[in-house]
Amino acid sequence: MANSTEGAEKAFLGWINSLGVVAEKITNIDRLRDGVFFVTLLNKVYPIAIHGGRDSTYFSTEDYSLKGGGSDWNLYAANLQKLNTRINKYLRGCLNIPVDSDTLDIQAIARDGEKKSIIKLVCRLPDEHGG
Repeated sequence: MANSTEGAEKAFLGWINSLGVVAEKITNIDRLRDGVFFVTLLNKVYPIAIHGGRDSTYFSTEDYSLKGGGSDWNLYAANLQKLNTRINKYLRGCLNIPVDSDTLDIQAIARDGEKKSIIKLVCRLPDEHGG
């Protein structure tokens, strides 16, 4: 079972690195717990969202601490909470996709780098086709 989990993690990180979002290769899922990768990714994919005839910067990097790589899990949680709120607003407001009550464990990601919750966050990201 450990080999299967390690293989899945390696494949996931390979996919993350293939996106070319950050210059430094991510070699451990724990590096994703500060939210910097996700904010940077969404800012590149959706720098401006058009909603109701006006532009909106749902995923502007200006609202986040993008230091990354430190050890302040409270800062990570703040980044992830903002990101989660913006993803929900984008899904509801721009794409008209209903969002269920939030079950994402921000604290588990920020404090512990909990892999299941990180994967769950990735699954919530809107894709390039809007869903």
